[in-house]
Amino acid sequence: MSAPTLETLTRALGAVGIPVVVLRGHEFAGGSDLELLVSPDDAEAVLRLLEPMSWRYQLGARGAWRLLPLAHYGWDGGVNLMVYWRIPAAPFPSRSLRALERTLWRTATRAADGSLVPEPAALLVHYAVQAARPGSRYHWRDWQDFLALRDRVPDWDRVWVVARESRVTGAVRDALAAAAAGAERPPSASLFEGALGRLWAAATTIQAHARPRPLGPFLAATPRLGDATFRYRVGGTEVVAGPGVFVPTPDADRFVDLALERIRTVSQPIVVEVGTGCGAVALAVARARPDAEVHAIDLSRAAVWWTRRNRRELGLRNVRVHRGSLLAPLSTELTGKVGVILANLPYILAETYAPIGGVPRSTIVGAGDDGLDLHRRLARDAIPLLQPGGRLVLQMGDGQWDSFSLELAELGYRPAEPIRLGAFVIAPADRPVG
Repeated sequence: MSAPTLETLTRALGAVGIPVVVLRGHEFAGGSDLELLVSPDDAEAVLRLLEPMSWRYQLGARGAWRLLPLAHYGWDGGVNLMVYWRIPAAPFPSRSLRALERTLWRTATRAADGSLVPEPAALLVHYAVQAARPGSRYHWRDWQDFLALRDRVPDWDRVWVVARESRVTGAVRDALAAAAAGAERPPSASLFEGALGRLWAAATTIQAHARPRPLGPFLAATPRLGDATFRYRVGGTEVVAGPGVFVPTPDADRFVDLALERIRTVSQPIVVEVGTGCGAVALAVARARPDAEVHAIDLSRAAVWWTRRNRRELGLRNVRVHRGSLLAPLSTELTGKVGVILANLPYILAETYAPIGGVPRSTIVGAGDDGLDLHRRLARDAIPLLQPGGRLVLQMGDGQWDSFSLELAELGYRPAEPIRLGAFVIAPADRPVG
């Protein structure tokens, strides 16, 4: 799924008469994040234009997040697009920054690709404000852009004029002080001036301690995987999931491909996915093969709920959803009949764990000293279920595979060449025929 460039996006919007201000994506920002500001009147048309594009996941603009003026799209390879139809000021309402928003529009000049680029002074103030807002997942980039643009602003008097008109001189002052001190980011306590600043300090405190957990990112208007409802595409199938569910990753397509390849010539095959999450892989296989009997299993109540919801939305009748540990929920009637068992179980060592948004830690960190105890149990339990020539497909770290493949061989499997994807592998292992 290739990501669009800034030029292709702005030209596509320009072709239908939608002006767009580039807040991130031109020379002041590094990396692969794009941020665009459109008019509220054009927001619906912009979302319709983006809908058929090849994004992998989309956050915001669903459920309660519809109340916020933003949508977040992600592509394979780490390209992220944020579309705003108001300058975000959360946990304050967007109207708090309406003066700055008007300045960004009014002072922008047209670039060669047809997009509008704000004057450096207004853009610097915007970065200072956003860097001080809650939600470090996004605003570290604002801080880096502030630092990059700080020494390139031609008129600092103009910066202070914009800041005073927008009532955010505190944000610029604190950002400059933080930059001089080498801080990781500026404080958020004094973004606005006077009474408004005191209200801001109270609002950010409330946001930081909001419960339940997903409420914090919502009040900060920073949608995160695992906290916001998101749409995800895998194997040509779109699913929806929300808080408490493991986030499918681009390698989910590989699981679908391996399963479909294995059952390509088999009539009415049986496929099992363990740790199904929102059901993305299991449902994609079931949709591609209506004659297949697919079983989706997860221990999480939230995962089972979302899988059943997605099954209902897709109208699939050949998927059975079970709640339980590994293969325990399956009937003994399946003994010796399963063609493929797929499992992306947690395998990351606790000492190397890094959070992915609000995704539950238990769906990432593996069991046992090497993180693979669940894999061992599954491999043993799968033997009586798999038919001769049946396949077990697992995911794990690249450094874990060599030793674990020997364990699989001792159990009677025939490990195949794994698909190596950077730091991890997707590894098939077949049950010998006869």
